[in-house]
This record gives sequence, C-alpha cells and structure tokens, in this order.
Amino acid sequence: MPWRLLISLVSGFLVAVVASGTHRMGAEENIPYGLLLSFVLVGMSAWAARSRSGVVGAAFHLIASSAMAWLMAFPGPGGDVLVPVGGKGVFLSFFGLHAGYIWLFGLIVLQLAMMVLPGRWFLVEGSEQAKGTVSSEREQHAPEPDGVHMGRVASDSAASDSVASDSAVSSSAASADAVRDGVPDHQEPSS
Repeated sequence: MPWRLLISLVSGFLVAVVASGTHRMGAEENIPYGLLLSFVLVGMSAWAARSRSGVVGAAFHLIASSAMAWLMAFPGPGGDVLVPVGGKGVFLSFFGLHAGYIWLFGLIVLQLAMMVLPGRWFLVEGSEQAKGTVSSEREQHAPEPDGVHMGRVASDSAASDSVASDSAVSSSAASADAVRDGVPDHQEPSS
C-alpha cells in the first residue's frame, strides 16, 4: 500500500510539471486548448491515483500536484515565473490574462470533485476490488424464496398464483442481473 501512495505522489508532481507547461497554449489567441489539455491530463492522473489507492491516494495526488503548480507560480532565482498570473496589458485576451488563475484553482477543484465521486466509477475491470463489488451487488439482489412474497405466505390458490407470477418476474429480473458482460452465471432451476 505505501508504494501505491508513493506512485500517487510522484505522478502528482510529474503531471503538475507537464500540465503547467502546457496550460498557456492558445491563451494569447483566446482559444485555451492548452488549458483543456492540462485539465484532461490532471483528470486522468487523478483518476488513476483514486483507482489505484482510493481517496487517500487521490488526496496525496492533490497535495503533490497543487504544491508543484503553486510553487511554479512564484518567481524563481532569476525572477522568472513559469505559471504567470495576471499581466495587466502584457496579455490582451481574456484567457491570456486569466489562464494562470484558472489553471491554479481549477487544478484543485477538479481533483476535489474526483475525490467525492462514487467509488464504483474508479474500479478497474478484472481487479479484485471490482470482483468483490459485483458479488456483493448480486447478493443484495438475490431472488425471494418460493411461496414468500413481501412477508406473506401463500395459502390459497389465488394468492399462490399471484405469488408464483411475482416470483417468476423477480426470478427473471435476478437472472438478468446475473448476466454480466454477456456471460451468464450458473443458476439452479427452480421447481
């Protein structure tokens, strides 16, 4: 587990360096394709961090990428800034003036949004976590025993016909739930 958090930390630093370098592409022409590309890169990296090590990994990724991007916004030893913010007359378009602000705050907002999304959106097909989730969902949707429907036991013929038809409907719904990715699960025939 600790190596997964380390991977999330390192990928957060790396994606911030790469995306901070690309976020200004097209900003001078007021077509911020670099900003869009940077957010896509950070979103994919944050998704991978969350799917790899959960919300804790996504938090490590958020901290690392935000720290690196914000450090790049401060003047370096020679006075140069890698993430310019504002400009007052240097950049004449809207995105030329505000791309730095949008990048620095959008980086945080995007990753916070990824942290509050449902965990099932971050499961990788075939992983052990995904297999455990599918089996627990199947247990929740198990068909009811024959003759019992919503706490009642069928005693006369009209009630048993109604229960039998309801049982058939719930059995067909359960068999539809049991088919995942075109591969049906084995089920015993009911009598």
